[in-house]
Amino acid sequence: MRVLIVGAGVTGLTLWRCLARRGMHAEIVDRALGASVAPRPFMLAAHAFPAAEDAGVMATVRRLGAEIAPREGVGPVAIATSFVGLTEALADGVPVGRGVALTELVREGERIVGAVVREHGTAGARRIDTDLVVAADGVGSPTRALAGIAAVRTPTPDGHLSFLSPVRAEVPFRMRFL
Repeated sequence: MRVLIVGAGVTGLTLWRCLARRGMHAEIVDRALGASVAPRPFMLAAHAFPAAEDAGVMATVRRLGAEIAPREGVGPVAIATSFVGLTEALADGVPVGRGVALTELVREGERIVGAVVREHGTAGARRIDTDLVVAADGVGSPTRALAGIAAVRTPTPDGHLSFLSPVRAEVPFRMRFL
C-alpha cells in the first residue's frame, strides 16, 4: 500500500514511525521549511501512551516530562512535556519532505489515487501516486479542504483542557503555561 502523510507534526510523525515499525513505507511531507522550534508545553494524555510507546519515544517523553497526578500501580493521567523535545524525538530518522505543499488531490471517480505537490522555491509540481492520503496537517487542514471534508470546530467561551484517562485524579491539579 502506498501511503502519503501530509503534515509532520506529532500525529504525522507518530503515524510514519508506527507504519515503519510494521514494515510499511510511507512518504511524509510538510509545507513548513523546518520543524517547529517555538518552545511550548505539550500534555500527552494516558490514552496516547501506547502510541508513543509504539513509536519508540515514550522513554524520551518520560525523561523530558513531569507526570500529572501519578498513582501507584496505575501511573499518571498524563505527562506534561516539551513539544519541541517530543517532535525532535519523533522526527529522528524520519525522511520528511520539508517545504512541500499539497496543491491537488488526483481522483479517479470518487477515489483519491494521488496527490500533486509543489516544493518550496520551485515552479514545477510533481505527482505522487498513492492508495491513501492521510491529512495530519492540523484542524484547519488544507488536505481535508481539498478532499471536501469539513472540520467541525466549536468555540467555547472559556479555554479548557480535557483528556481521557483510565484513572481519576484523587488530588486536583492546576497547570500554568509560561
